[in-house]
Amino acid sequence: MTLMPNETEPPLIRLVNPETGVRFDYKGVWLRSSPATDHDIKRGRARFRGDKVYLNLPPGVQAQLDKGVLQVDTDYMARQALEEAAGLHDEPPPQPAGNASREAWISYAVSQGMPRDEAAALSRDQIRGRFAAPAFDPDAPPDLALLNENP
Repeated sequence: MTLMPNETEPPLIRLVNPETGVRFDYKGVWLRSSPATDHDIKRGRARFRGDKVYLNLPPGVQAQLDKGVLQVDTDYMARQALEEAAGLHDEPPPQPAGNASREAWISYAVSQGMPRDEAAALSRDQIRGRFAAPAFDPDAPPDLALLNENP
């Protein structure tokens, strides 16, 4: 195998098909038959239009990677880990009942991001008021009296 100038050993690239989970290993350098285009320059594969384009993957495999049919294995594993972690926190904790204890409301306020000392300084009804859903109807007509007020 002929190596490109300034390159000692081609990197090992592991790709995965996200639909099937099948992994492919590629190691080498492939010369693409067509000259560099503006797209290649944007992706950093060439410096000038018309240059020779050396790919770390066979051209057909590179096209599949560009389309998203294949993914680099580390990206695929990172995306899986993010999806699994996101699944743990999809649902926000339910709001306590209106007559729940003050401590239940404090725990809820802390889980929503309020500092514990601030929540402890408020009464149960004050905490409930802070997290109450606003009474706003986006389909209601505007209140013209508010628009005509002079400051």
